[in-house]
Amino acid sequence: MLQPWAKYLNMRWQEGCTDSGRLFREIQQRGYRGSSRSVRRWLEPLRSSEAPTPKRSEAPTVRQVVGWLTRHPDNLTSGQQLRLKRILTVCPELADLRRHIGDFTRMMKNLDGHLLPRWIKAAKGSELAPCTASPATSTRTSTP
Repeated sequence: MLQPWAKYLNMRWQEGCTDSGRLFREIQQRGYRGSSRSVRRWLEPLRSSEAPTPKRSEAPTVRQVVGWLTRHPDNLTSGQQLRLKRILTVCPELADLRRHIGDFTRMMKNLDGHLLPRWIKAAKGSELAPCTASPATSTRTSTP
């Protein structure tokens, strides 16, 4: 039966962490009382086999991305900010949407309602697909 620290090392190795010093510090924080040399020896057979492929992080859900886009940047963790930055780099449409959201937020915060027609025109002129449920993109007129 493997020791708990050995199970942890095996798990971390499979996750792609192959740095013996880092692994030693991690298991030491979990109560390991052995030496760093013992950790290196334990990892030797793993090193002679094929190196593990690090797991790719899962794609965020639509709900997560919408939350990141609509929250104030100061209210996002550094990890969320990094993931959002990667998404915006890959998807220029979302970057454009983020700009529109920011413009709208500033307009509301500064009580600049008189700028709404200009914001609507800019949003309609962008490359974004129309959002028919939004009052800002609706061209309906009220009927009596």
